[in-house]
Amino acid sequence: MPIDARRRQKALLKKRKKDKERQKKRRQAYRRPDSSQEIHWLKNAGKYPLLECLIGEGWEDHGIAPILVSRRQPDGRIVLGSFLVDIYCLGVKDTFFQAGLMRSEYETLRRDVFLEIPGVPCPPGKAGRIIFGAIDYAKRWGFEPQADYELSRFVLQNLPEDGGDEPVTFGYEGKPFYVAGPHDDFEAIIATLKRTAGEGNFDFMAPLKISEERSAGDEGQPNRKERRPADFRQKHPELAARLYRAINDQDKKNKTTAELLAEYQAALQLKRVLESSPGRLEDIEDDLGVWLLDWLLSLPFDLARQGLVNEAADLGKQFAEVHAPEHFLGDRGLILAIYGRAEGAIAQVDENLVRWPNDPWIVIHAGDAYLALKDYKKAEIYFRRASSSAGDDESVREAARERLIAIEEEQTRSDEIDALITTEGKEQEDELQSLPPPKIEVQARIVPSRDRKDRNAPCACGSGKKYKTCCGKKKWWRFW
Repeated sequence: MPIDARRRQKALLKKRKKDKERQKKRRQAYRRPDSSQEIHWLKNAGKYPLLECLIGEGWEDHGIAPILVSRRQPDGRIVLGSFLVDIYCLGVKDTFFQAGLMRSEYETLRRDVFLEIPGVPCPPGKAGRIIFGAIDYAKRWGFEPQADYELSRFVLQNLPEDGGDEPVTFGYEGKPFYVAGPHDDFEAIIATLKRTAGEGNFDFMAPLKISEERSAGDEGQPNRKERRPADFRQKHPELAARLYRAINDQDKKNKTTAELLAEYQAALQLKRVLESSPGRLEDIEDDLGVWLLDWLLSLPFDLARQGLVNEAADLGKQFAEVHAPEHFLGDRGLILAIYGRAEGAIAQVDENLVRWPNDPWIVIHAGDAYLALKDYKKAEIYFRRASSSAGDDESVREAARERLIAIEEEQTRSDEIDALITTEGKEQEDELQSLPPPKIEVQARIVPSRDRKDRNAPCACGSGKKYKTCCGKKKWWRFW
């Protein structure tokens, strides 16, 4: 350990810098857990504390209840289960689960689940009664929950008995009411209902294509075919193939620059299609049978990580013109801040706050941008503002609270290190001043009788030679 106080200060600062670089590399090298780890966390989810439980707003009127239940793992990561519940007929139509999620990944999934219908807090006990009751009701008519329920059900274990005793009504007006979805096997479901419930003992709403055929000739009734980009795969086969390839490679690690640029071009081509046709992104997703929005939101971050920050910022700006501008522009400001484009990031954040002043997630993203820019004071202001304006949205308050804790820990850690350097440096100085002066032992040198400055002078022996070539010449035996 160096005794000099200044050298110790430099050593501590160097160590602090290396620790930060090591943490940054660990974050960049983070990989999703393998399937065995994920299954282990999932099967033990009932032992973990609940994080939050959300349900789609107005689910009683819609007949469809999107429900999300999340729990915090012992390592601080998050496990969740999402359930799309049809309370009128089919029970759990769709479900998926994820484990080992970081907070940012969890927020992205939660946002996708409640993209169409806002999520509101729901007592976990009530959410359990809705899911289990809908499954029992659907089994009466011959319908089983979606296959992934065998695993996602572990998230529902040991739910607290809360939410009151208010009964949940299943079916519509006392009988099953089937509302056809875009991916349902309509004919098979109707045949099952005829067999179990009996002809005339159930109601149904025909799928979109059948409804269009029946209503195409009705005056005053707009035909959905006119505004939907029908048969997208037939009209744009090359683009459809590129989109399928991008979706299949979405979880691929270490993509090359060429691959990311190809995905960037495919996204821009998709944007031009949306501009030229009156359809929506959801319609193209239905036609392709894939989720494009998740890929589009993650692509700018992938581009920026590869050093293509300009392309990432351009993609966010372009897609904000045709779909979900608050999501794309919110992420755009954050990306610019993370990669050092302070001026552009602040301009984008200010624009977002003007356009969506009452959106708490826009305020959260503003704080994230300033946090990336190391402006802790402004970041704290925006996080506190989001928390105070969250209302009943516990997820916003939780996100703001976590960020405020991170800021406080970072500032405390910095103060502690500075105090440590100052204190230890002062202690070293005091210790040095209290020590007696060091004893320096000087050993006498044996100096030759002749002055070495006069080696070029005539030798004193009278030979007439210079001293260095006569008596001052080194003899071989002196090196023996």
